[in-house]
Amino acid sequence: MVFITKMYKVLILLVSCIFVFGACESNSIDEDAYEASYEPNTESSYTITYGGTTYENVKVVFDEHGNFASFSGSFGEIYNSRLASNSSFSVYVNSARELSFYDNLDENLKDNELTVIPSSLYHQTRVSTRSSSVNNIPGYNYNSVLELYDDRNFKDRHYSFSLNDSIIEVENSDLKKSPYKFNDKCSSLRIANNLPTKEGYFLKLGAYSYETKDIVAVFIGFDDKNFSDRTIVCSTGAGTLKEYRSLPGFNDKLSSFKFLYAQKGQYTDHF
Repeated sequence: MVFITKMYKVLILLVSCIFVFGACESNSIDEDAYEASYEPNTESSYTITYGGTTYENVKVVFDEHGNFASFSGSFGEIYNSRLASNSSFSVYVNSARELSFYDNLDENLKDNELTVIPSSLYHQTRVSTRSSSVNNIPGYNYNSVLELYDDRNFKDRHYSFSLNDSIIEVENSDLKKSPYKFNDKCSSLRIANNLPTKEGYFLKLGAYSYETKDIVAVFIGFDDKNFSDRTIVCSTGAGTLKEYRSLPGFNDKLSSFKFLYAQKGQYTDHF
C-alpha cells in the first residue's frame, strides 16, 4: 500500500512537470528557428502578413549587412513596389518565423491594439503614479526590464533599461552620442514584463489607471536617430518574458529606441 501511494505521488509529479514545461513552451520562441532565420545571404521561410493578407512560405534573403535583400512570390512583388522605397515602413515580430509588415508605425500599433500614451500627458502626472500603482507589491520595484545585446543570441556587450511605477518610458534619441556608443549595434534583445497578471492591480498611464494585466511592455526600435526612419516593434504581455535572438531586417541597424508601457486593447489614436 505504501509503495502504491509513493508511485501515485511520482506520477502526479511527472504530470505536473509536463504541464509546467508545456505552458512555458507556449510563450517561448523557437530557438532552432532563430538560429536558421537570419543568417546573411541564406534563404529562410517566413509567414508574412501585410495589408490584411497572409503569405505563407515566403523565402527571405538577408544581405551581409542584415538588411532585407529579397522576398519570393507575391509578397516579393509587393515589397519591391510599395515597401522597399518606403523609409517609414514598420515590422512587428510575432515569432521567429512570423512577421507583420505595415506602411508606418501608427498602423503597426493600431493593428496590434497597442495604445501608447503620449509623453506630454504622463510626464505631467508622473509624481502621482505612486498613489495607484503596484509599488507596494513585493518584488515589483522594477516591473519590466529591456536588455539590448550587441550580437545575435544574447552575446557580447549588453545594456539594461527598467520601467517601474514612476518611470513608464525610457527613450534614447541618438545611440551614437549616448554613453553607450551603441549606434548600429543591437542584434538581439530580451523583454521581461513582470507586472502582475491578477485582477485588482493598477498602474497609471496618463490620466487613467489601467489593470496591470492589460499593460504591455513595448520596444520600438528606429533605424535612424531622433526616432525616425523604419521601425521594428516587439511587445510582451504582463507576466511574460520574450527573447528575440535576432532582429529580422534590423540587425546592427538601430540608432534610437523607445521602451514603454502601452495599454493592450481597443486602440486610440494617441501616438
